[in-house]
Amino acid sequence: MDIVVGIILAVMGVLSMIFGIMILIHGANRHSTKWFCATMICIGLWDIGLAVFLMAKTLGIGDVMYVVQLYYIAALAIPPLMLMFVLSLTPHKMYAPVKIATLLPLLVLSIVILLYPGYIVSEIIDIGPSYTIELSVGYSVYVAVFIVYYVTSLVFLRLFGYRESNGLRGAQLNSVFGAYGLAGMIGGIFNLILPAMGNYSLIWIGPLATMLFIPLIYRSIVRQKLFDIGTAVTRTVAYVMTLAVLTAVYILLAYATSVIFFGGRV
Repeated sequence: MDIVVGIILAVMGVLSMIFGIMILIHGANRHSTKWFCATMICIGLWDIGLAVFLMAKTLGIGDVMYVVQLYYIAALAIPPLMLMFVLSLTPHKMYAPVKIATLLPLLVLSIVILLYPGYIVSEIIDIGPSYTIELSVGYSVYVAVFIVYYVTSLVFLRLFGYRESNGLRGAQLNSVFGAYGLAGMIGGIFNLILPAMGNYSLIWIGPLATMLFIPLIYRSIVRQKLFDIGTAVTRTVAYVMTLAVLTAVYILLAYATSVIFFGGRV
């Protein structure tokens, strides 16, 4: 089952990065599209990192630790980059000190995780068919930083969405609020709270929230003209999304068939 989920996560990760790059290339507002693209790339790396972790039985403990560092840093980068994206949608200009203050905690904590892997992960445990992780005390700092960025983004989205509730920009902000609020809540429960409580077996559920986030953002692109993208490009994005979903469904059906009819041997 881990292999099937890992493949699906890898597909979603690639889709996330393609989606972000297409928005960057074709979006009219370069200021906001670059932050959105960076966010989607980190979501993709998070998905792919967890996919490799779930399928990592052929890797040694040291290599698995590098993978864990990757997806924890990628996940940590999502809320700050999303906050920068949210701020870029507001009418206020972002000055360099604001950008530095927003991204500095991310940079510092990422360096700490890279140099001292034991800061958030005390041990990687081989449990037979897969690995699990024992978290260290530094993980509480990681969770706190993540939550502060996440909640701050939602507050700004709600605040400016309310101020511009009668205009198109307000509708865009409210749509992003709904998409990010829902996806972030799912990710927070299954990838922050439950692991902190000792349950690491459901970490694959959080990244699957990408399957909700991308369609909801796409809906805002089509209905509220988020990023000012043309019709032809939105069709292309829809084709790519449909292909990814069909691929994931095919993998699930193939696995279910192998379990039901062949006992999981194929």
